[in-house]
Amino acid sequence: MGQRSEAASPIVRIAIAGLGAAGCMMIPALLKRPSIKITAAADTDPAPLEKFRADFQAETFRSVEELCKSSNVDAICIATPTQSHTEHTLMALDHRKHVVLEKPMARTPAECDRMIDACDRAHVRMSVAYNMRCCPLLDYVEARLKEGIIGDIQELRGRGKEDRRAG
Repeated sequence: MGQRSEAASPIVRIAIAGLGAAGCMMIPALLKRPSIKITAAADTDPAPLEKFRADFQAETFRSVEELCKSSNVDAICIATPTQSHTEHTLMALDHRKHVVLEKPMARTPAECDRMIDACDRAHVRMSVAYNMRCCPLLDYVEARLKEGIIGDIQELRGRGKEDRRAG
């Protein structure tokens, strides 16, 4: 089966639920994809919502429940606190939204099962994000691979936050 080119891909309208550290880490990765348009966000704090609205000219909501009702959203990145993941994911799935869920998926295997079952019933897709995909070091390594400077990689190991984000 061949890969589909991004040029032929339809635009997926993405929203972000939770504009804290995890939600904001998703934004650069989303902006790299020409087939994605960030159309909305939800957060309980009005300050990041105001900045988001100004930066993206997008819809903003004070609750995930209201965000899920938007007709301008195809998929939602759930980046709220872990204890809310199940509730927010089930809300999104009830509204037939695809879900990209920040790790950890849930607190218990039973919560994971509930989300998977709801995803199957809604006939939408759900994926658990792994935020190291947005790591600047991995972007650097990928660029060197594309340039042919690095040969085939068999294994890559790293430790977190040893880049420009280090505190």
